[in-house]
Amino acid sequence: MSLNLLSKDLDEGLAILREVLSTPRFQDDKITLRKQQMLQAIEGAQRRVRRLSRRASGGFLAFGETFWANHSFDG
Repeated sequence: MSLNLLSKDLDEGLAILREVLSTPRFQDDKITLRKQQMLQAIEGAQRRVRRLSRRASGGFLAFGETFWANHSFDG
């Protein structure tokens, strides 16, 4: 945590900082929203991993470079 303020506001700023640190207030709606955001991020990461693993497991990594589908036949 950091605090930036003018020297003339030092006493008030430190009082506010002391209050925030000693008696934090957590708003249930903001905690719920943050949990939802974190779960969505995790689900998105899982989808990306599944998509990547499907791409990697098919073709070259699964069958090697001699598998017919791993060659382009551009003529």
